[in-house]
Amino acid sequence: MRFIAENLKFLFPVLLLCHPGIPAASEDADLYRATTFVTGEREETRIPSIQDTFRQVLVKVSGTSSLLKVSNLEDEIDKAGDYVAGYSYRDRMEGIPHHDEQGSRDRPFDLTVHFDPEKIDAIISKFGFHKWQLPRPRILSLVKVEFKGSGFFLANDTDKGIGQREALMAEADKLGLEVALPDIAKLEEVKMENLSSTTLNEFAEYLGGDIALRGVLTWDDSYLHWKSRWQMRVAGQDNQWEGTEETFDSSFRAALGTVAEILSQSR
Repeated sequence: MRFIAENLKFLFPVLLLCHPGIPAASEDADLYRATTFVTGEREETRIPSIQDTFRQVLVKVSGTSSLLKVSNLEDEIDKAGDYVAGYSYRDRMEGIPHHDEQGSRDRPFDLTVHFDPEKIDAIISKFGFHKWQLPRPRILSLVKVEFKGSGFFLANDTDKGIGQREALMAEADKLGLEVALPDIAKLEEVKMENLSSTTLNEFAEYLGGDIALRGVLTWDDSYLHWKSRWQMRVAGQDNQWEGTEETFDSSFRAALGTVAEILSQSR
């Protein structure tokens, strides 16, 4: 508790600055919807997209991608339309006129699919898994990006790393995770590298979170990929892992997938 006692005066203003950056708790219905990109509003593009969002929702509700590996699941994926409660399109070129029939067929849309909660819960249970209930832990993400000799932390109040920040939040939404980023000035003042795994979570709690996720993404110019290192302490257990991905989007997707696996199994 030394960290709390010695830093209370310092951390209180940090809490005031960072708390607004933490998103509100997800509604239960949000777990049963997913969005994907499609071209046109044709059945031939809608059917495979519904199957894709079906997979997303199964992982989002259960918290584990292991569900996608069970035998006979493909039979249910083929019937994904039977689980749909509704869907809607958002035209990415809204306001831009259609010029010809081909342009209409290839027009880009975001397809959002809403699935029936009872049916999704039933299929998850059928294969021996369980719904990961809300509320879920709020995750304070403490991520440093190292690129060609320079480095910076992702924060909620700077334009630096905006692409990485948006990718992190997008992947968190796909998994039904609440992820927050701290204020950059206060984050740098505490010297993240000096915080132990134990004090990381104490720091996260003062910023309005429940658990801290520490990560470092490093661009490897020789192999043209991102290397990453991650750390999270849950229920007194330190979890550390590494990854290698071609894009930072994929790095966040893999890391947050591991986070969801750990947290959903520790409930």
